Amino acid sequence: MSSKLLKFLYANINGRIGRKTFWLYFILPQWIFFILLGSTVSSYDNVIIATPDLVFYLMILIRIGVFMGFVKRLHDRGKSGWWFILCLIPVIGDIYWFIDLGILPGNKTENKYGASAQIQLETVYNAKA
Repeated sequence: MSSKLLKFLYANINGRIGRKTFWLYFILPQWIFFILLGSTVSSYDNVIIATPDLVFYLMILIRIGVFMGFVKRLHDRGKSGWWFILCLIPVIGDIYWFIDLGILPGNKTENKYGASAQIQLETVYNAKA
């Protein structure tokens, strides 16, 4: 994965991403991290594999990346990033993001957040370093 693609996905709040990118680069890695976290935080023969501080900082980094993904997915649906606040409401927020961001398709044409998600990813992916 190129550094330009990583910057576009995780260090830039502007732009759009489609459903596939949302699931593969934002949701799935978060779930894998939490599964691995459950297996490494437990102690084995009184040796703790991951310290609480390390886990805290990794969770912060992952949450920032996930926030970027949610906002870009909202942009693909033609909505402002402020709609993310709805995702913070327990149960309702989970249902909202799963249906609206995870299942429903984005705008196929250009909207106020830029060209379609596919065109933006292709542009970033094919850009020369």
